[in-house]
Amino acid sequence: IGAEGMGLTDGLDAMIADDCEKFADAVVQVYTDPELWNRISTAGMRLIEEKFSAGAVSRVLLPLFDADALDLRSWRET
Repeated sequence: IGAEGMGLTDGLDAMIADDCEKFADAVVQVYTDPELWNRISTAGMRLIEEKFSAGAVSRVLLPLFDADALDLRSWRET
């Protein structure tokens, strides 16, 4: 439930489970597998940067506002 709508992919950029037992198993799997830990961490950080960083959010929100009137130009990424 907590991952819905976030664009996460199980096993790629997150470990997603439908119940407590499966989630605990996924945590143990990631914790005991350094390669999986690094892969999930790297992909997860990339996803956060692409979808949820200030730059990503500003690309969605700034067109809705008058950037000159609100002086939001500094948030705009080039």
